[in-house]
Order: sequence, then C-alpha cells, then structure tokens
Amino acid sequence: MDSLLGDSFDFSGTLRGLLLSHFPHRLFILTLFLIGFSGCDHPEAKGKRVILPHPNTKSDPKKTPDPKDLLPAVVLQTIQQRFPTAKIESFEMGEENRQEVYEIQLEQNDLRIDVTVSTNGQLMWIESEIPFENLPQAVQETVTRRYAKHEVLHSEAVIKVTNGQETLDHYDVLLGSPDNKWIGVEIFPNGRVKRTEDRTLWKD
Repeated sequence: MDSLLGDSFDFSGTLRGLLLSHFPHRLFILTLFLIGFSGCDHPEAKGKRVILPHPNTKSDPKKTPDPKDLLPAVVLQTIQQRFPTAKIESFEMGEENRQEVYEIQLEQNDLRIDVTVSTNGQLMWIESEIPFENLPQAVQETVTRRYAKHEVLHSEAVIKVTNGQETLDHYDVLLGSPDNKWIGVEIFPNGRVKRTEDRTLWKD
C-alpha cells in the first residue's frame, strides 16, 4: 500500500481531515474510505494456509476442480506410484523444516492416508489410518491402561520416508477425554509413550 501512495502518505491525518469536512459529505467519504481498505482483507494476510492451484490449471466456476488436477505433475506422479488405488480427497500447502510441502489427504479402502510430499516430488511422511484393534498389542495396552476413561477417536501409523526408505516412527492415537478435550498420544511400537499433546483446538 505504501508503494502505491508514497512513503509520506498519512492515513490517520487524511481520515481526520475528511471527518472534519462538511457534515453532508462525511458519511459518504468515510464509507468509500472503509470499502477501499476492505479489499486488503486477503486470507494470506491473516496467515491462513490456502490451496494453491497449479499454474496451468484453468478453473471452471461451475465445477469443483478435482484436487489431482491442481497438483504439480511431479507430486502427482509420486502419489500415484506409491498409492495407485487411492483417491486424492484434498490437499493444502504446509511447511516442513522451513520448506514448502504438499500435505495431501487420500482415501483407500475406506481408510484415510495423509502424506507429505516436497515440491520436487520427494515423499517425506505417511500417516496411515489403522483401526485401534489392529494396533500392536503393546500400544493398545498402553492406551487402555493409561486412558481407561477416554474414547479412541482415531489411530494411525506414522511412517518417515528418507531417500525412498520407509521406516515406522510411531503410532498416533487421538483420544477424547471425559471433560471434552482432545488428546494426542504418540506411542512407540513397544508401548512406550513418545509424547502427548493437547489437540482440543483441532476440533475447530
């Protein structure tokens, strides 16, 4: 805005001068002034993450675009090679180690899979939904012993991918507490708790 109006432009002084002008013009001028500023209210200015369409994609306002049509070819190829039968539900831009990444939600066999892919197509993380009863026995016992009064809302395996090599990092279990909070518990395959965190804000 400063580059358009000049570094010396004084918004507060201008607005004050407008309001001190003849009364019949005040409301009209103030309305135009506020409308002009409303155009600056962009989601990116508020720090929200937004889906960035592929630059070669032409949007059709009458049709909701298929998420796979919005992904760069190198990212889409990685997904289709690793999960050939999965359906791409959605994606958003995220950040991993200060690098922009694609966070992509898939659906396969009625189960959710979240994958993180770098902008150059490198698979980084796989978070694969697993029914709680299919988790290792040691993991189930840790949850039922420590969180007997909690409800299991979601469980998944978190796999780290390095140079194409997939390694199970931990299991992640999302719990609902009796006081209506959400708690995330990361558990190693042997049942040892890696860490816990309050995820109540995820409900929004």
